[in-house]
Amino acid sequence: MAVDRIGSIIKHLAPGSALSNIQAKKDDDVVITLAIRTPLTKAVKGGFKDTSLEFIIYSLLKEVKNRSGIDPELVEDIVMGNVAGNEATYKLRAAALAAGFPHTHACCTINRLCASGLAATADLARAIACDSVEVGIACGAESMTLAGERGTKILDEAVLGLSQEAVDSTKPMGWTSENVSRDFGVDRLAMDKYALESFARAERAQRAGFFADEIVPITTKIKGSDGQWKEVTLEYDEGIRTGTTLEALSGIRPAFPQWGDSTTGGNASQVTDGAKYVGSTVAGLPPRIMGNGPTVAIPKLLSQHGLSLDDMDVVEINEAFSSMAVYCRDALKLDWERMNPRGGAVALGHPLGATGVRLVVTGLSELRRRRGRMLLVSIMSGNRPPPNGSGPVFDRRSQTPSPMAESSSSAAGESTPLVRAALPGYLLPRSRHGTFSPRPASPPNGSRSGDTVASVDSAASATDDWKRWLRSRMRTRKMDQSHRLAEQAGFRFTPLMYLAYYVPFFNWIGQYRLHYLKGDFVAALTMASFYLPMALSLASNLSHVPPIHGLYSFVFNPFIYALLGSCPQMVVGPEAAGSLLVGSVVRHSLDSDHGHEDDALLHAQICGVVAGMAGATVLIAGIARLGFLDSVLSRPFLRGFISAVGFVIAVDQLVPELGLVELAEEMGVSHGSSVDKIRFIVENAHRAHMLTLAISLISFLVIMICRELKRRLEPRFPSVVFIPDRFLIVAASAILCARLRWDEQGVEILGEVKSATGNLFAFRWPFQLAHMRHIRDAMSTSFLIALLGFFESSVAAKSLGGSDTIQGMELSANREMIALGVANLVGASFMSLPAFGGYGRSKVNKSTGGKSPMSSIFLSLISLLSVLFLLPEFYYLPKPVLSSMISVVAWSLIEEAPHDILFFVRIRGWKELLLMAIIFLSTIFYSLALGIALGVGISLLLVIKHSTRPRIQILGRIPGTNRFENAESDHHRSLEFIEGCLIVKIPEPLTFANTGELKARLRRLELYGTDDAHPALPRIRSQESNSNIIFDIHGVTSIDGSGTQVLEEIVRGYRMRGVRVFFSRGPARRNHPTWHLLERSGIVDLCGGESHFVMDVEEALRWTEYEESIGRRSGNSGSVRD
Repeated sequence: MAVDRIGSIIKHLAPGSALSNIQAKKDDDVVITLAIRTPLTKAVKGGFKDTSLEFIIYSLLKEVKNRSGIDPELVEDIVMGNVAGNEATYKLRAAALAAGFPHTHACCTINRLCASGLAATADLARAIACDSVEVGIACGAESMTLAGERGTKILDEAVLGLSQEAVDSTKPMGWTSENVSRDFGVDRLAMDKYALESFARAERAQRAGFFADEIVPITTKIKGSDGQWKEVTLEYDEGIRTGTTLEALSGIRPAFPQWGDSTTGGNASQVTDGAKYVGSTVAGLPPRIMGNGPTVAIPKLLSQHGLSLDDMDVVEINEAFSSMAVYCRDALKLDWERMNPRGGAVALGHPLGATGVRLVVTGLSELRRRRGRMLLVSIMSGNRPPPNGSGPVFDRRSQTPSPMAESSSSAAGESTPLVRAALPGYLLPRSRHGTFSPRPASPPNGSRSGDTVASVDSAASATDDWKRWLRSRMRTRKMDQSHRLAEQAGFRFTPLMYLAYYVPFFNWIGQYRLHYLKGDFVAALTMASFYLPMALSLASNLSHVPPIHGLYSFVFNPFIYALLGSCPQMVVGPEAAGSLLVGSVVRHSLDSDHGHEDDALLHAQICGVVAGMAGATVLIAGIARLGFLDSVLSRPFLRGFISAVGFVIAVDQLVPELGLVELAEEMGVSHGSSVDKIRFIVENAHRAHMLTLAISLISFLVIMICRELKRRLEPRFPSVVFIPDRFLIVAASAILCARLRWDEQGVEILGEVKSATGNLFAFRWPFQLAHMRHIRDAMSTSFLIALLGFFESSVAAKSLGGSDTIQGMELSANREMIALGVANLVGASFMSLPAFGGYGRSKVNKSTGGKSPMSSIFLSLISLLSVLFLLPEFYYLPKPVLSSMISVVAWSLIEEAPHDILFFVRIRGWKELLLMAIIFLSTIFYSLALGIALGVGISLLLVIKHSTRPRIQILGRIPGTNRFENAESDHHRSLEFIEGCLIVKIPEPLTFANTGELKARLRRLELYGTDDAHPALPRIRSQESNSNIIFDIHGVTSIDGSGTQVLEEIVRGYRMRGVRVFFSRGPARRNHPTWHLLERSGIVDLCGGESHFVMDVEEALRWTEYEESIGRRSGNSGSVRD
């Protein structure tokens, strides 16, 4: 024994590399002979939901005994990692006895949270290495279904009050995940992309059968929804979500909105049940970022053994949260191809104490498949007990199996020294054991830096020069990162990726299938039957332009949107509100003596100018990434304005429906306000044309009845949506008018439908010098049309969501703006009406079979054919029918108003109701322009008022703790105020918008201790109460130049008055942009150096006491410590 040990030591001292020394075969190696696990099932609803923890352990131990072929009498100790189970040691003991292990074995459980399984293996390995035990079993087991609802123990406040890190150690892991995301710049997109790759790898490994090497089937019973028990055999992991997409992950709500919006149920580990077998080493770090443990543990472990990450063939790191895994991967510069090659906890699940051994089992199985040698495993452990990272290394090699193992497995020809070796299927005979982790004495020959992905540019040939040039022209910081991720995914030509993103046609056309054709065509035909007559009505009755220009909106705009839009099933076209606004510009131009009432060409040109300016506005906003603009208009403004538009439309249409158009023109009320028209209708109702009134009334009633019948019947009979009721009414009325010659009886008809220029599709660029006067007149109205149109399009797109058939089209407000802007610019060149997305029209498209943007292309083609061949058929179409169709639209605009009004009444939203009333009444009694101006003006004032008001708070301490809360909150009236200190929390980024009143607000806090006091109140707080100012700037995630300047002036003013200034919970990293601004502006030096930037408020208070004591000794209370 002694001779062998001396020989082993001599080998360690002999020259050679660390890797070769570790991989050298020694008789005292501690080895793993079998590594297996159960499937991982979903907690609460998965295969183990009705299975006890002891049965899971029993099933695993029984398989260990059967597969290893070992005599159970040889097993001396069983060690199990477990976190959530109550009385887990008793359950382990009972399960082992039931599995056939004799009562002579010992057993114990270990709780090191997530690292419990690794800790169990490490403890057993140390016992073997010290000759305390010859053979043992290490395992991990967890049933989150039965024990997952553990409460957090409330700790003694007297203890927590002594240290902020003690408080941090009690926080949930979701909090730490958001800390890592925020402090280290791991954003939601990076986390979702990491999670997507984890799911994809796990799915590929499952389909390839890789997990079969590590999973043992478990037979158990499950209780069905009918209450009956049935026996099932579990063979696969249940947590792998096949077909996961980035769009699906991005749509998941944040799991911890109180702390941040990065961590979701899609990019964090799942709650699972399961048990696994195998090993570990530890290093600690602050609790608030405990998830970064592997970045500390791995370098420490590798340096101890003279290894580098390049020596590792497989690296397994736990994915409790994607934020932590992404940061560890980037900080360690890990080659992602070797990290978690079969996916991780995001895809498979994270059963706490069992996860450590699952990592080793999976890693060893993958190592054997790759014929690799070295495996590194690391796991972060939670805040309770001390946060840490654990990390063992394994070395795989082949050797001749012993007779004991030959009968157990065909794969038993490989052994693995623990901390340097492990592989299932082989058991060394009982023999000598040496040190657990012998270190080589000679230094390593050298270590290489972590792998990085080679750039495609460096390997490009001369023929690829143009690709390299294009990439360099397009490159931004975000695109550089996307470029690297694309290369890792095997996508070499990234410009094509960007082209498919910015021109979605190249995305969806490759996914299009022939069997979509029928649904898209039927949907387009159905929409054409509904909305082409509507387009004629909007153009003729509301916009006062030749009817064909309404059809142009369906010829060009849907086609352009199908190429550039990001919502596959949304259909664009003219809307009632936009058409009415176009009509208001036309009327204003006529009232200004810019043209004649019958000048169709002028009216069409004005329409083109309005549409072009609206399109240009939206396009420029999209290029400038102003997709947030739809949030500027408040819901009360939109409801008040849209209801007013509906009312105005309804009143306008009453005039032609009564046959009083000529009389209205004679009396000069055709361009008047709604009140003027109501007075005119009341006074002249007796002069109405009865046949016109009858046609209007019957058409309106038939359309409304059909509309209501469809709404009621659609849930039971979906095919009713295909009935073209409006087209049938248009066709029937045109036929009756032609046969009965209603036109000769005084009914107005549409007449010849032709272009204002006399030529179909005559191109006329809207932005000409000759149109300058119209551009000036239409500027404000065009802006509102653009804003309203984009808002309605945004609501429709968000309501529709993504298509089930087209993948990879992520809804983007900025790209929507670009698509709508280009479409309207093209349409405006042919003098079409402004066209935007509409929810009702798009819903019809979806419900009638439209699956892709091809339905919009078909709609454009049908509209084109209608313009070319069907225009003569519209000659006898009665105008009262068109007015009735518009009246139905007006009804739909008004009918939602009572619901919104009642809602605001119920919540006592008097300000919102007042805003709605002001806009509604000003629009009705005066004009659309005044309603628009008041609505937009009031909305902008509310936004500005909200964004410019600083939300600073004065903090007080909760008695008996070192925690601080808002002193002005109703929940904390008993807070303690620190003598001589004013503690101010700034919970938001500082910008030019919200720093204007910051000085005044701070001054009010100094004088009164609250922001609610009136400035006329005499001073309440003494100057001595403000000897120290402590700013809690945890919420100041960014600061601009103006905000920095104001903050510097505030700090300088305090220092000139002898007030000490401290900043707590600022940027954790000195390379953070906020820190750079504080340093360059001189704020750091003004305060007294970096010592005045502390981790928490409690530390700042200790510094104030220290500096006050220094000041008393020096006789200067305002001195600053150097």
